[in-house]
Amino acid sequence: MILDINTLLESSGLFAAGILASSDSLVSLLAIIAAGTITGGLPIIRSKWMEFSLSRVFMLTLYFAWPADLAFEASVAFTLLGALFRVRESGRLFWGYLASGIVATSLLRASLHFLPDLIPEISDFGCAAVALPLVILGDILVPHALSPPLGPTLIIRLRRTLGFYVAVLLLTLITTILLVQGGYPGAVMAAVSVTGFSIIGRAMDNRFQINRGKVRALTEQSELATRLMSSETSTEFLELLEDYLSGPGADDVILLTRVLKDNDWVFWSTSGQKELPGGGECILDRFADGYGLTAPFTLNGKHGLAAGLSDEGNQYLFISGKAAERVRTMTPALLDNFLLLVSHTWEAVGHSMKSERSFLAAAVLLARLADSKDDYTHGHSIRVSGLSCAIGEELGISPEAMKTLRVGAILHDLGKLAIPAEILTKRGLLTRQEREIIENHPAEGAGIVSGLSGYEQVTTIIRSHHERLDGKGYPDRLIAEDIPFLARIVAVADTFDAITSTRTYHTITGRDTAMETIRSGRGTQYDARVVDALERVIAAGEEAEL
Repeated sequence: MILDINTLLESSGLFAAGILASSDSLVSLLAIIAAGTITGGLPIIRSKWMEFSLSRVFMLTLYFAWPADLAFEASVAFTLLGALFRVRESGRLFWGYLASGIVATSLLRASLHFLPDLIPEISDFGCAAVALPLVILGDILVPHALSPPLGPTLIIRLRRTLGFYVAVLLLTLITTILLVQGGYPGAVMAAVSVTGFSIIGRAMDNRFQINRGKVRALTEQSELATRLMSSETSTEFLELLEDYLSGPGADDVILLTRVLKDNDWVFWSTSGQKELPGGGECILDRFADGYGLTAPFTLNGKHGLAAGLSDEGNQYLFISGKAAERVRTMTPALLDNFLLLVSHTWEAVGHSMKSERSFLAAAVLLARLADSKDDYTHGHSIRVSGLSCAIGEELGISPEAMKTLRVGAILHDLGKLAIPAEILTKRGLLTRQEREIIENHPAEGAGIVSGLSGYEQVTTIIRSHHERLDGKGYPDRLIAEDIPFLARIVAVADTFDAITSTRTYHTITGRDTAMETIRSGRGTQYDARVVDALERVIAAGEEAEL
């Protein structure tokens, strides 16, 4: 027995109220199912936490224009078929599409089934209109339940989804009129128009996602450059690179620099630096010239990529593991930008570290020169710097403040270069004039450093390290909080070392006596927090060395 089309449709539950008695109605149904399938498989809006497709237009159109049973089965059909387009997908978006589609069409069908019993005079159109808020709520709650907890809040999703439904309802009104008034030509026209709109919208969204990805990548690289510029050591620099490329602790990045005078190489990694003498020519032959990536490359038993960081061929970045995979996915523009920022920040950070080491060396030389004017104070400034840093670490001051404290403590007695040696080494009481000359050494030292740009806080440490909380210090008679905090640290460290060292005006005094003297000035001469920190440092034996 050969079934005709009506018998086949009746047996599958798709025939209702004679709507498919003609082939024209069948064409309309197939057009709507095809359009719902395509638009469901090509969402026009997509993000990490939500998506939206125009398949809702055809779902609502069916319920507004055709009997509920037919609308339900057709909606389920194109929802499932749309899922076939995305069967290779995984994760929340795929299951969100499938679940929200089934929930939405089920809510519509349930409303058309139960509402007529509650309100006998209500029409199918009215039932669908009443169910619409439930459909919208389902489209929000289902993806929200499947999306990451760190995504937008429910209120934000509600606002965005309502905005999408405004456009959907307008398209639904148009397609419903075309379906009801235009027959199968109208249905085909509506299906083709909305499907075309969906395809164009999807293409535009893809372009937007690509551009947004580029902007996001450039933003991440800008943030990386900022962090790299703030790194204080080569290890920290390379750790930041590894965090960006492959995650913390990956050990996937090695930076190579060539020593031009003997053609040797230095390998910089998170485990430190290592020189490779005699291998310059061999390595250079393997690398590409200038900026850019080489072919797959093996270094120290690791397989990866090498990237040139300079036109002269004396700096390279070797990348392996996950870092190499990340680099391979970069567009040429992003890769060029990445290599340039690594090159420039490495040069800037290296110059900064060299400049800082050079300045510290010069500062130590000046400090030793100042100490040498008094035969009994050799090493005083270095010891004061070490103890000041130990106190600063105990107090938890920032790394930047620690650098300032170290230099300020080294140079705190720099002004003694302006004091005649006979006054510094004089035995016995000083005259008032000699005392004034001695007490002017903080101002003299500050004057020497004041011309250096960026060392303003160092200048205040040098000038204020003999001030007292009660205002009886010198040279400015500052009181309490007016005294820079770092200068208060140096004041305590300076006093401790002065008491425990051999001077012309006293003999060696023990630590206990020094601490007793400093405690007696706690809160009046010295900052109480600094005195307490010194006690903890001395008790733990943690005097730092420069």
